Amino acid sequence: MAIRLDTSKPEYLTLDDVSALVPGNPGRTAVWSWMRRGCLSRTGERVRLKCYRAGRRLFTSKSLLDEFFTALADSDAPQWQTDAEGGAR
Repeated sequence: MAIRLDTSKPEYLTLDDVSALVPGNPGRTAVWSWMRRGCLSRTGERVRLKCYRAGRRLFTSKSLLDEFFTALADSDAPQWQTDAEGGAR
């Protein structure tokens, strides 16, 4: 299940903002890694958090964060179905 965030008003989020907003409070280094390197899903697909650059700073938005978690959950779905059916773990 993907994390759903309130995307009613667009705003730019810093790495620290994302860290405070996401459950589990990942560090700003983890958020930076999601933007630059992506997150490897269980199926081997690399999913990246889209971002904006303004000078040296990176920003994202709630809607892009929602897209990231949805894409990651969608990419993981085939593996979870295999695990649920008693396949390899």
